[in-house]
Amino acid sequence: KGEAARIHVGLVAQEIEAAFTAEGLDANNYGMFCRDVWHEKDGDVCDAEEEGAVERERLGVRTSEVLAFVIAAM
Repeated sequence: KGEAARIHVGLVAQEIEAAFTAEGLDANNYGMFCRDVWHEKDGDVCDAEEEGAVERERLGVRTSEVLAFVIAAM
């Protein structure tokens, strides 16, 4: 949409993970942080042991839980 595009804001899971790590914490221990891992071959989900399987990963955050965490720290 170029110049007509709206501005979006949000949380970046990689930045949240890095902030936890910097404080000696494991973000995976908190419900606000999500990590999904699967394997694909030729665009289809497959077993990790399958020849040619490629590991994929998606990170995400639960915004409401992040906000509750931040508010609790205030």
